[in-house]
Amino acid sequence: MDRHEKEKLQRSLVRNLIHLGKMMKFKGKNRRHHRRTRLGHGPLVRRILLNSAQMLASLSTTSLQTLVAPSVDRINVNVGGTKYELPKKSLEKFPDTLLGSERKKVFFDEDRMEYFFDRDPVIFKNIAEFYRDGKFHLPPPTAGCMEAILDELAFFGIPQHLVSDCCCEHIILGDEEQTKKKKKMKTIENKLNHPSTARQKLWEFLTNSKSSKESAVFGYLFGAVVLLNISAIVAETVPTDSGPSHGEVHQKIFFGIDSFCVGIFTTEYMARLYSAPQRFDFAREMSNVIDLLGILPYYIAVVERAVKSNNTILDFVVTVFRMFRVSRVTKLARHSEQFQNLVMSVKSAATELGGILFSFLALMVTFSSIMYFFESKEDDTKFISIPEACWYTLVTMTTLG
Repeated sequence: MDRHEKEKLQRSLVRNLIHLGKMMKFKGKNRRHHRRTRLGHGPLVRRILLNSAQMLASLSTTSLQTLVAPSVDRINVNVGGTKYELPKKSLEKFPDTLLGSERKKVFFDEDRMEYFFDRDPVIFKNIAEFYRDGKFHLPPPTAGCMEAILDELAFFGIPQHLVSDCCCEHIILGDEEQTKKKKKMKTIENKLNHPSTARQKLWEFLTNSKSSKESAVFGYLFGAVVLLNISAIVAETVPTDSGPSHGEVHQKIFFGIDSFCVGIFTTEYMARLYSAPQRFDFAREMSNVIDLLGILPYYIAVVERAVKSNNTILDFVVTVFRMFRVSRVTKLARHSEQFQNLVMSVKSAATELGGILFSFLALMVTFSSIMYFFESKEDDTKFISIPEACWYTLVTMTTLG
């Protein structure tokens, strides 16, 4: 109760007490005697009644609430300036939550006779409905982000198993994603923002090119080695004027370049594996698996050359693994912020891109079928099947539109 409400209560008590005194003291007397008495004793009576009213108004709000309303079925809750009236019976159904337990007394404002929470009033509307229905429903997408909703649920002590089935999947997924993200970021911040050991400093040097000038220079040099290796892989397949490829004619030169590059790739991979905060997570991450597949073909080829085996199966395995050498170009992505932003954009729009691909395939199959059924009976037709017509449709749609 603020000062204005107290003054209003005082004035109301004064008026009521004065009226009661007049009725009791001057009852049965004539009007003239009543005026004299009021003129003679009015100021004194008014002061006495005013002091009595002030004494009554100075009582604590808790005492007044006990005198006026000894049994209250509702409580007043003020959340960020928005006031709610919640039934006590609804709150007592969930004694483990904040509003259903005695912990809410900490937030009680005796002056205003309400519980005040400096929280989000928009999300609390759904929390109030939770106490009425027994199930929590997510607010509209524009009302707040998933992290804000999870924070409000955690503050008011509402467990996630009480989330409605229609919203459970979204909020559980959001919780798992946020928990995983927070855990990963916390680990990185604790161990990398203030590196103290040689292992942490090595990890920051290899993964964060903005940490120092030396790290930036290493990133540029490593990118140059990747470009050299990819260029050598491409150049060794180019045929010479006499017929054989450059890789066969200059085998030692290309092998030396490949050995030099793979040696640097191996050292860099082992250094990152050694200095990684979580080595198991590092080993199973897809980008690191691709890096490993780009290194293994060299060592398999060295073993095959040392053994000098004529086994066709081993030759096939070596050929398959040699194709993975091209995956070394993905190493450039680790040192390119623009490429990483592109990958994140593609991931965020995966659903829309899938819809476009599905529409494209549907149109291609439709037009290919039409072309096949119209052209299949011609003598010199090239559309002998729907797959043959699909190729023509694919080329037409991707070039002419």
